[in-house]
Amino acid sequence: MRPHAAGLDFDGLKNVLSIAVRGAPYEDTLQSLLGEVRRLIGAQSWAAIYLAGDAGTRLRLAAHDGLPPAFAEALALLPVGPAEAACGRAAHSGQIVVVDDVLTEPLLAPYRHLAASHGVRACWSFPLHSPGGRVLGTLAFYHPAPGAPGKALTGEIAYFADLVALLTERHLREQENEARHEHAQRELAALVAASERERRLYEAVLSNTPDLAYVFDLDHRFTYANAVLLQMWGMTREQALGKNCLELGYPDWHAAMHGREIEQVKATRAPIRGEVPFNGTFGRRIYEYIFVPILGPDGEVEAVAGTTRDVTDRKRFEEELRASELRFRTITNAMPQMVWTALPDGTIDYHNERFYDFVGLQPGEAEGTTWAEVLLHPEDQAGSHARWMRSVASGEPHEMTFRLRHHSGEYRWVLARGLPLRNEDGEIVKWLGTDTDIHENKLNQEALQEANHRKDEFLAMLAH
Repeated sequence: MRPHAAGLDFDGLKNVLSIAVRGAPYEDTLQSLLGEVRRLIGAQSWAAIYLAGDAGTRLRLAAHDGLPPAFAEALALLPVGPAEAACGRAAHSGQIVVVDDVLTEPLLAPYRHLAASHGVRACWSFPLHSPGGRVLGTLAFYHPAPGAPGKALTGEIAYFADLVALLTERHLREQENEARHEHAQRELAALVAASERERRLYEAVLSNTPDLAYVFDLDHRFTYANAVLLQMWGMTREQALGKNCLELGYPDWHAAMHGREIEQVKATRAPIRGEVPFNGTFGRRIYEYIFVPILGPDGEVEAVAGTTRDVTDRKRFEEELRASELRFRTITNAMPQMVWTALPDGTIDYHNERFYDFVGLQPGEAEGTTWAEVLLHPEDQAGSHARWMRSVASGEPHEMTFRLRHHSGEYRWVLARGLPLRNEDGEIVKWLGTDTDIHENKLNQEALQEANHRKDEFLAMLAH
């Protein structure tokens, strides 16, 4: 577990996370993150994010805060390798690379003039690891004075690097999904303009997909519907084609909504997405859909194509997951003990209310990888971290005692126990544990041991 970052600006970080959750563009979220981390490091320093490309052989400058244009242009593409600059080495090794003085580092000789002309003396590069361990890029800092980050600052920056990696992984996954969807839309658009032979070929493909595929003319009438859609309607092709949604039995509000969306696609020439319930022969289901324009040779919209996917099971699973999490939190918050959970890699992702009442923090402030540095007794931090990592690596049940800071400021002895939760394949999917206040018992035990020791010394003295 990485120690909790004591210097993080939680309000600023919360604002960045809110931006990400609201679905802000990836680049905007990165820029906001760089602003927060630059405030943490110091306004005189510059921050940059590089992402891996070209099968991992080069890094591309994706975002930066403070880099002069000439400096950014010179470092827009960086090679990856064991003998390259700091970022290239960090991406190659997957380890943090710190260059405390650029002007004396032999591997940075090609960049010395550039660094000197912009007043750069130190460079720190942190790899961005995906949850699966793949290096996605680096988070880099350029400083006007020689030096290296301390342990606490290293932990804080590493936390930001993990957050950037998480956002990047999500962005890449969204890009892949979008590319697949666009590919399907291009195939569907090609169907409308294809020859009869091509039409039969695409018909065979689209009739064997679980997604609903269709085409509207400019008057909102269906000119194509694949086999799954016809089955959902309970109609033949002859019965359905040439009719609009209202004529096919859609509720008034539903038909009107799709009519407005078709007109919007015609006017903007841009895709539109939505989610809607529908009662068909499959029962009441929840569907996600997208409408896209089909453009003719003159660039005008000739038709509107769409695909629809049944997401009922996914929605039900998400609801069950939320309900399960709510039940878990309700149960654990009602328990007198402090309860925690952790990810398979040992990262704490939940503490119940009893824990936050004990330490005097707000819910959520002691989750992640760096909380221990703030709340554990300094003498217990290294040993506790090592024992926890041994349990995480071995998968054996975890038990240890340490001193935890009480909201009164006193350090109290706590007994921590944790058990791994495994899936059907025996893989650890979660850790579940408790922290129990044993402070009085610990003091009584120590007092008893001291009394026994004195008694033994007294008896030994009498024997002589």
